[in-house]
Amino acid sequence: IDPFVMSFYHTLSQIPGIAIAIYLIDKIGRRSLVAIGCAIMSATLCLLSRIAHNNSAERTTTETMIILAFANLNTIGLCLGWLGLDCLCVESFPTKIRSTGSSVCK
Repeated sequence: IDPFVMSFYHTLSQIPGIAIAIYLIDKIGRRSLVAIGCAIMSATLCLLSRIAHNNSAERTTTETMIILAFANLNTIGLCLGWLGLDCLCVESFPTKIRSTGSSVCK
């Protein structure tokens, strides 16, 4: 499988990750979303390390697709964790300080 195609699918998996984060952020809360995202990333990276340890020249197409699926799941967890963390960090400050910081950064 072409590495550029794999990279395309890996990047494309951010769309459902963002959509899931948008849906869940108000339903389960920011801290829970960060925790779930970190748990998904940890689990997928552990599974990837167990699967992808063998030589890449000997991989079959099925193994490559499984690795791509876990990498995409890791990206979804990354989106959940970071989007929840972004909202959590911004909302930690009072509105006046938040608006001043936002206008300075832009």
